[in-house]
Amino acid sequence: MRLIFFYLVFLFLFLSNNKISIINELIFLALVIGFFSTIVFIANTFINETFIFYIQSFFDSTIITYLMYKTNFLDSPYIIFFAFVIGYLSFVRGFKGGIFGLLQFLFATLILFLLFKKSENIDITYLTNQSQYLLAFILIYILSSYLNYNYRKRVQELKSLQNIQQLIVKNIGIGIMLIDKAGNILSCNDAGKKILNIKINNLIGESLKNIGLILEGDENIIKYNDKFIGYKLQDFVDESNKKVGKLLIFQDVTEKELLKIELQKKQKLANLGQFATIIAHEIKNPLGAIKGSIQILKKQFKADKLINIIEREINRLDMILNNLLYVSKPAKKSKELIKICEFFNEFLDYFKIYDLYEDLKIKLNVIDDFEILISDIELRQIIWNLVINSYEAKNDVQITIITYVKNDKKIISYNDNGPGISSEIIEDVMKPFYSTKNKGSGLGLYIIKLICDNNGISYKIYSNKEANGFKMDFIFK
Repeated sequence: MRLIFFYLVFLFLFLSNNKISIINELIFLALVIGFFSTIVFIANTFINETFIFYIQSFFDSTIITYLMYKTNFLDSPYIIFFAFVIGYLSFVRGFKGGIFGLLQFLFATLILFLLFKKSENIDITYLTNQSQYLLAFILIYILSSYLNYNYRKRVQELKSLQNIQQLIVKNIGIGIMLIDKAGNILSCNDAGKKILNIKINNLIGESLKNIGLILEGDENIIKYNDKFIGYKLQDFVDESNKKVGKLLIFQDVTEKELLKIELQKKQKLANLGQFATIIAHEIKNPLGAIKGSIQILKKQFKADKLINIIEREINRLDMILNNLLYVSKPAKKSKELIKICEFFNEFLDYFKIYDLYEDLKIKLNVIDDFEILISDIELRQIIWNLVINSYEAKNDVQITIITYVKNDKKIISYNDNGPGISSEIIEDVMKPFYSTKNKGSGLGLYIIKLICDNNGISYKIYSNKEANGFKMDFIFK
């Protein structure tokens, strides 16, 4: 603004006839501008920016007032520059700034009126005729202040929108990371740091490789530490549509992927169940014929021991097939009150009659009137699976079965003197097809779990740190 003033003064003075006056005016104006500029420069280091702005407008008004003084007061062409002062004060500082500009104009007019009143033919009538300047400046003040109001309103709306966007980026559960063309991180929101579990305080400048994030294509699901991370990589452009880097959007999809893996396992298990059903049905028919033939052979030959071994293995195979059929499609069994004492006596008689497991010993300590509600077939399947597991773990195994009542609940406790189950694998032994034996099917304990779940029976398996050998309790309501 002061350069324009200087140019206009120079042009005005250049057209005058008094060259000495030109030089004097230029020197004086240069000194004034230099003085004002120095004051503003020094004050700018320790005074508020708003206050500096008003000081600059006062300096500008002072220069305009001087030019008007030199060029015939209100008839001066430099009076128009008050419009610029009032305009930029109103636009930048609003209504209050415009008022300050108008007051400066009125004060300058008053000073010049007092100076010119004595030497020129200037009176109140003259001032009234020149009032169009004041009206014009008031109009400029109103328009500029209104523009300032709308501008500030838009700025505030933009800031609010930016704050909302920043809050969204900060609180959204999706990671947002900006990386440059070399793969270095330019920014990352808090959600991204939380998803990646990054402990680095300042990620700026770090490369993706340094934090262990290896991308595979523009869109994929990768394994990162113990999580599954789904991401999408796309170009990031600025306002001029210039590519400045890549935008990486990612989220933790571990739960979804684990569910997907679990569904795949269940699908495989379902397919296996269908296949097992077909195989089991195909084998059971000839197995029944073989079993009947063995019974006939036992009556004709004295090689009872060999025949008993064959029969024992046939029973074992029959149990495996029953387990497979139960896994593939558990049949609904009719429950009945079973007297445990009678059930186990009959069970032991079967062992004695056919001498199936010659070195196996079972000790019973059951209550005479102890009864439980379950189907005979399912209870027999539970005991057979436990006995077979015990025998395969130790051929000369000794089994103890006791019954008792605790807290109004009936409990059957099965215990052998085998190696038992270590605490490291106790959580896995009830899973399907899990076995520590080389030739184990991994279905025995799983079938027991299914039967208990289907009949509302609680159970507890003890590790070899809690009990000697294998121990399992069945709790009936």
